[in-house]
Amino acid sequence: MGCAEAALRVVTGGGQIVVVTFGKEDLRLAGFQKTLKRHPQILLTPHFLTPDPKDAAVCPPVMLREVLQQYPIAAVIVFFLELPAWNLAQHCFTAEAGPKLIALTHRAALSHHGGYFQQGRLLTLITARQTLDDSVPTNPKTPAEWFARDYEIVTPDNYTTRLSNPVYLMP
Repeated sequence: MGCAEAALRVVTGGGQIVVVTFGKEDLRLAGFQKTLKRHPQILLTPHFLTPDPKDAAVCPPVMLREVLQQYPIAAVIVFFLELPAWNLAQHCFTAEAGPKLIALTHRAALSHHGGYFQQGRLLTLITARQTLDDSVPTNPKTPAEWFARDYEIVTPDNYTTRLSNPVYLMP
């Protein structure tokens, strides 16, 4: 299950999905658009950010706040970049429920996502695979198998289990 599939689980009857990325040429966005073509009741809104020169992989808190303010009624906001650590971002959220988030992370440390999960903001975090088990294909042939080999899906249901594995505590 990738970002598009995770978002479709939330927006079953229609609604808006915002995809936040740094570039119009992002191949992940093209794949997302292709998947959503089969769902005309869903409005896909790309939102392009200018990368922060200090850390181009992370959405700075100020940009997170701007995105949340610009799309308060979106069902889901997908970030094709890393969310800022919760302690830096919690002020970006209002008391209202607001959109659910899906994000990517390239870093192994999951601990800075805990607040997002605990507050019910983050539905899915896609991270580089850190562990192998019998369910991971050793010789992937399909895109789904390649995805399963290289990435893991972290959700509120398995976050605590993943966090208890020391490999995920690296900075």
